Amino acid sequence: MSKALTELYPELTHEGKTKYQRFCNKEFKHEHIVPVEVIFNMMKDDKELTEEKISEIFNKYSLRATILKCENMQLDKLYKSCMPNEFYEEGHELHGEVLARYKKLEIKLVPRKDVGWLNKI
Repeated sequence: MSKALTELYPELTHEGKTKYQRFCNKEFKHEHIVPVEVIFNMMKDDKELTEEKISEIFNKYSLRATILKCENMQLDKLYKSCMPNEFYEEGHELHGEVLARYKKLEIKLVPRKDVGWLNKI
């Protein structure tokens, strides 16, 4: 979840998937952290793609976040279906960085208590 979302809705809890999804109404957006098109192109462009590499790509890049719609509009404006150029620049601190779009736009995410993926990246 975005930090802004948790600040606006501190009472938000995750007592179950159904309850959580009901709460995520018109104000929120479930968003692919790395656009699906980027993930697809990673696999399409890899000439030595194996099942293991596919699994690694999905495990690292196929993550979602719940953010405010206004944050989603920021992302869509610059990076709707792409990553920042720095994501592709070897040696840059954002090279391969899952949260590159969020870092560029200063959108901070906080981990959900029931899902610990943010602590792994």
